[in-house]
Amino acid sequence: MRLIHSLSAVLTAAFVVAGCGDSKTPASPSQPAPTVTLQTVAEAPVSGPIADVTAGSTGTFNYPGQSVFVPAGTYNNFRFQWYSTAKEAVAFGRLFVLTQEYLGQPGGLATAPGLVAGTATIEAGEFVFEPTLEFAGDRTYWFYGDTQGSFATSFDIDTYAPGIGYVTGIASQPFRRMQASGRMVNGQFVPAPPGVTVDANFRLRGAKK
Repeated sequence: MRLIHSLSAVLTAAFVVAGCGDSKTPASPSQPAPTVTLQTVAEAPVSGPIADVTAGSTGTFNYPGQSVFVPAGTYNNFRFQWYSTAKEAVAFGRLFVLTQEYLGQPGGLATAPGLVAGTATIEAGEFVFEPTLEFAGDRTYWFYGDTQGSFATSFDIDTYAPGIGYVTGIASQPFRRMQASGRMVNGQFVPAPPGVTVDANFRLRGAKK
């Protein structure tokens, strides 16, 4: 009996030791990277609740500018683009965002009053601002480019009521508001209504915090 009990104890101990040696601590599951959801802040032309623009577009080759109203909230991950006449995303040179209208020369944008940020980073036709840079909403921002390029604008219709388009065709001349143009109707030139401004075709995206 004693021999049987002793043998049983030895086998039990061996099993426990072997089991402990083979055990492994399960690895901690890796945490998925946080995702950032971008939403359209403002866009023209666009279909949907922000704007519904049906006016045609006109191609131009100028230094571009556009003021944009950003809805209430706090945003980061700003991305901005111009549109070509083919409604393709275009971006060229550097883009600056200001908190006030700028009517100076393109070369002065880097030191313009109200400057928030500038970027030369372009991905898939969009200017990409520093992702952590925060923009407070319920206000207007002004976006200006320091390089001439081709983009689309409206012609004689205010396609984006909250904002105003800006252009200059010569580096030594200041930005100006884009005034609506007149057009020929039944062989007669009809001037645009006084004070009507037109807009660039653009898109602004961002993540709302």
